[in-house]
This record gives sequence, C-alpha cells and structure tokens, in this order.
Amino acid sequence: MAAYRAQDSALRALFTAAADNEPKVVVVRPRRRYLMAASWLVVGIACGFLMHMLLPLLDQDSSAPTFAQRADIVYAMYVRGTRWKSRRRRKIIS
Repeated sequence: MAAYRAQDSALRALFTAAADNEPKVVVVRPRRRYLMAASWLVVGIACGFLMHMLLPLLDQDSSAPTFAQRADIVYAMYVRGTRWKSRRRRKIIS
C-alpha cells in the first residue's frame, strides 16, 4: 500500500506542475467573428472588382467576339423572326 501511495503522490506532483503551465486558449468573441466575416467579404468583393477591371485589359489582343456579344446577336435575330411569324399568323386568308 505504501508503494501505491508513493506512486500516487509522484503522479499528482507531476500533473500539478504541468497544470500550472497549461497553454492559454484563445476564444474569439461573436462580435469579432462578424467583423472577420465582413472583412473577408469586403476583400473578396474588392478582388473580384479588380479582376473584372484587369481581365479585359489583359485580353485586348483577341478579336473574336465574346459570348455576350454573340448572345446579343442571336437574340436580336430570334426576336425579329418571332415578330415576323406572329405577323404572318394574324393575317386572315380568304
């Protein structure tokens, strides 16, 4: 029984010394979390805006129309076609 008590007291002394040097835990407050999220959102929007401005400057060499320009042309042709068809259908054939 004496050996058990000696071992117990040695372990308690070991862990009591370790408990004094515990690492400190950083707890982020909820307000700080919102500020961090808002700052990352602002950084993301700023990066997206800058890339939106820089990409056309880097791609000036290509003379091919972009997807949006092609879509505008196709839509204009489609609208003209549907108007022509709808006018034809309204005529009364006698």
